[in-house]
Amino acid sequence: MKTVGMGPLWMGMILVKYFEIGMIALPVGLNVHVTNRVREKTQQAVSEYGTEIVQPADDLMQAVLDYRASEMPSLAARASERGVKDPEAIIAAFQENTSKWEAIVAEIGDGDWSQEQWDQYAARVFDEIFSKVEF
Repeated sequence: MKTVGMGPLWMGMILVKYFEIGMIALPVGLNVHVTNRVREKTQQAVSEYGTEIVQPADDLMQAVLDYRASEMPSLAARASERGVKDPEAIIAAFQENTSKWEAIVAEIGDGDWSQEQWDQYAARVFDEIFSKVEF
């Protein structure tokens, strides 16, 4: 930590933030897995009780897509106003990593994962992240 000019308190604070981000974002994204499981349970309950899931109208979907398209430039502008240097590059890297991990997860498979799939995922997390960290 001393080699990067950071004390243990600041290192701890940064790690806590990384863990918080990890709960919602891939590759770890535990909340993603929980949400997926809730979705599956909801679909099972819907079929059991004869309820129908209604797909959103095309204009609503287009409004959501338009919002998503405008969201990133807005975030970049706000970050820049708050002193973040080159927020566009940070956003681009985040989007690239998200796409990369979505592809990795899709490659491993959908639905409830077997132990073998979880082992594949753990191996990819190690290969892609932890094997590149120098302590």
